[in-house]
Amino acid sequence: MRTVKYPAESGYSVPVPGGALAPCVLVSLGHRGRSCRTIGLVDSGADTSFFSADLAQALGFDLSREVPAEVGGVGGAVSGYRLPVVLATCGARFQATVFFCKGWTLPFGLLGRGDFFRQFDVGFDERGSTFLYRHLPPPP
Repeated sequence: MRTVKYPAESGYSVPVPGGALAPCVLVSLGHRGRSCRTIGLVDSGADTSFFSADLAQALGFDLSREVPAEVGGVGGAVSGYRLPVVLATCGARFQATVFFCKGWTLPFGLLGRGDFFRQFDVGFDERGSTFLYRHLPPPP
């Protein structure tokens, strides 16, 4: 297992209710030769990964040609677009379909179970403020 001590090693910290710090990692999203770097909060409660629709446009997606969708969760529903990207983080690169949200105001994205957690064995050491991960081999 590899570790990332947050916020020291990732360089970023995101406070969550109660004052604790949440694990964040640097993420690169790529599509057709373009890429964007951002911060991803590792979120075991998210079904999929979420990022701002502004990043989709920066990657060259023409959102007027994409089919909008709505995703609901504990915090309510958001609208946006499910789009394929190459996601690179924690020493791995892989294909992912992430949700780019309209009106996303957070300065980071969420890395969820549907794509990020399928690529890594993940753990959290809350007392040590450490995110533990191991990239998994491709399925047989």
